[in-house]
Order: sequence, then structure tokens, then C-alpha cells
Amino acid sequence: MLSATDVGKIFDKTVVSNGSGTACSFGLDPAEKEKQMAALQQDPAKAAAAMVNGGKIAIPSAIGDQLALEVNVDRDTQTEAELKAAHAEIGKQITATNPSAHGLNETSQTAKDISGVGEWAFSINVAAVNMGMGVSTRGRMLEAKQGPWHLVVSVTIAPDPGEAKLDAQLADVARLVCAKLK
Repeated sequence: MLSATDVGKIFDKTVVSNGSGTACSFGLDPAEKEKQMAALQQDPAKAAAAMVNGGKIAIPSAIGDQLALEVNVDRDTQTEAELKAAHAEIGKQITATNPSAHGLNETSQTAKDISGVGEWAFSINVAAVNMGMGVSTRGRMLEAKQGPWHLVVSVTIAPDPGEAKLDAQLADVARLVCAKLK
């Protein structure tokens, strides 16, 4: 349905595929990460200097980058209203547990409708975590409908590119999948 090359271009990262068909996932290429880590180990002084930037610690991309993308396509009859209501109920239950006390922000929020993807599409913020020192992670989902197909694209990504950019990236993934479902 999607290639690692397609996903890599959308997220500007080197990724590998961990499956195919109506359920597939993608992650960062471990060989790329190993190469970066080996370079850090070869010159520890340079690595230490790279981590300290104007008094702030910058995490090398080999340590801080994360991408876990899952794409699932199933036939079902769930409506947009039913799915939004289910997410709202989940959000209500999660919010009642005070997730911000555990460092989670914007937990389980239905964000917005996304145009130009299938018959309808919307995004949901699963959680955003800012751990300080420039380390941030976001989990987000996009749900869409194309004919009898229900598409769910979910991602956990670091560093957090922000909601607007991530929605655009998820929409690009969903458009590629929806084009193949027509």
C-alpha cells in the first residue's frame, strides 16, 4: 500500500517498512541510527561539544529522533459522528485522571477536520510530551473514510514537529492510501 520511500519523503527521515497489506508500520532505519551512534563513539570530545550548544544541551538526532507510523485499513460501517463521539468519551475519561500531572499535554483531543482526504477525515491528538532540554514527543492519529474503507494513520514522533505540520504529513500519507482504495 505504501513504500518506505514514500513515508520517508513525507517525514524527511530514512525509514524501513515493518509490514504490508492493509496493516503496515514504518520506523526509523536502525542502520542509519547505528551509523550516527558509531560516529559519536569515535570522537567523544566532538560528541560532547555537539551536545552543549550555548549552554543548552542538544540531543543528537541518533538519540532523540523517533518515528513509529502505523497504517490500518479495514472495512466497516462506523460513521464520522460515531468515531468522534468515541474519541470524545475516551478523552473525557483520560482528562479525569489529570494527565498533566504526569507530564502529558493535550491528551486525547479531537483536533480538527482535514479536507481533501477521502470522504471525511479528522485528526486526534493522543498526547504531547515535552521533557525539557529540547526533547519533545507527540502521538497523533488521523481517521478517514473512503468508500467502505476506514483508514487509521497513527504516529509517535520526536522531535515534535507541531500539530499543523504533523496533520499535513498524516494527510499526505492518508491521501496516498485513499488513492489506492478508489
